Amino acid sequence: MTEGRFHYTVMISSELITVDFRDPIAPAVRRVQAGEARPGDTADILDWWATHAIQSFNCRQGKCDHVVV
Repeated sequence: MTEGRFHYTVMISSELITVDFRDPIAPAVRRVQAGEARPGDTADILDWWATHAIQSFNCRQGKCDHVVV
């Protein structure tokens, strides 16, 4: 598990999932990172990733449009 300045990354079911800290799923990712996952967090993260895999990949590569000023 790694943490970036504006992104959080976690490995679940052999998938490396990266989220922007402003994404609604970010609190669940943080709980999983901290070892404090609530029931359903892992499933919720995988559901989010299923529809946001490209965004996740782009964030991990530093190719996202999450501009912070």
